[in-house]
Amino acid sequence: MDATGVTLRLPICSETPRVARHAVVDGLELQGDLAHSAALLISEAVSNSVLHTTLDETESVHVDAWWSGTSVHIEVCDEGGGLRHPSPARSRGGGHGLNLISQLADRWGVHSDGHTRIWFELTG
Repeated sequence: MDATGVTLRLPICSETPRVARHAVVDGLELQGDLAHSAALLISEAVSNSVLHTTLDETESVHVDAWWSGTSVHIEVCDEGGGLRHPSPARSRGGGHGLNLISQLADRWGVHSDGHTRIWFELTG
């Protein structure tokens, strides 16, 4: 089966996680548990980018996602330079993003080369 893909370049703003979540889940026509897991993890990864990238009109969040029929691969890249690793979740409403990704994704990783790229795969 051929891969289906979605590529987005979104501004750093509070609406970005919602826009990314809907664009990927709807664009790839994901359903059921796979759609729910992908939506949650996209929201967390994009929220990390929005929170950890300075508000500068040149900065954006890039989302690339593709569905091959057996798995979905999602990458979220921001123009912030920090490499973030999972840490114990903070108690006041945040700090869960990479921990959720590490628990729910079949494979995942974080790379930093002047930009921060979070990627993960889910199988369905």
